[in-house]
Amino acid sequence: MNATNMTDGEAKGEAMTVITLESIENLRPCKEQVEKLQAAFPNGIPLTDRSAEKIADLGLNCDWYAERMLSPPALATYEAMRDPVRTAYEAAYAQARADCDAACDQALSAYHAARAPVWADCEAACDQALSAYNAARSQAWADYNTARAPALADYEAARALARAAYEAAYAQASADYEATCAPARADYEAARARARADCEAARSQALSAYHAACAPVLLRALLANEMI
Repeated sequence: MNATNMTDGEAKGEAMTVITLESIENLRPCKEQVEKLQAAFPNGIPLTDRSAEKIADLGLNCDWYAERMLSPPALATYEAMRDPVRTAYEAAYAQARADCDAACDQALSAYHAARAPVWADCEAACDQALSAYNAARSQAWADYNTARAPALADYEAARALARAAYEAAYAQASADYEATCAPARADYEAARARARADCEAARSQALSAYHAACAPVLLRALLANEMI
């Protein structure tokens, strides 16, 4: 640990040991603590009661520094002096925590007690509002169906008339179509029958000619075969 002795007029001319900020930074504390120390002790930390008060006000972790800066015997002495204070702190904190828990439990009980009747009133109001809503909805639905019934009947009647008119028009159009197409179909059937008859006659004539041509060829082939 780097430390220097200096004479402070406020300390009645007595020499004081000062811990340099460099030695603190070499311990690699967090940036926030370094900045606090630099602001509070720009010229180093003199080992005085006033410095101890300032360090306490800064909220530095004294245990962390003690473990890194003190020799084993000095650390043992520090811990022996610190332990009673820590015990008192832990006891005070435990009591404060117990008092806090008790106060919170009491406040929670009071909250639940105050909330219960309000919640009951809220549920009753909601149930009443829901019943009113359901009643209004049922009546509106009944009124709608009542108003809808004659309109639906008129729609069905109009639809039936339109359907009948459509079917009559369709039947007439189909009959007109068939009547118009009948002569043309008859002409087509007659023309097709004549074409088929002509085709069959031409095929028979061509087949006879084919047979007539093949017969002498066959005989010549048979004759040649006998001579071989």
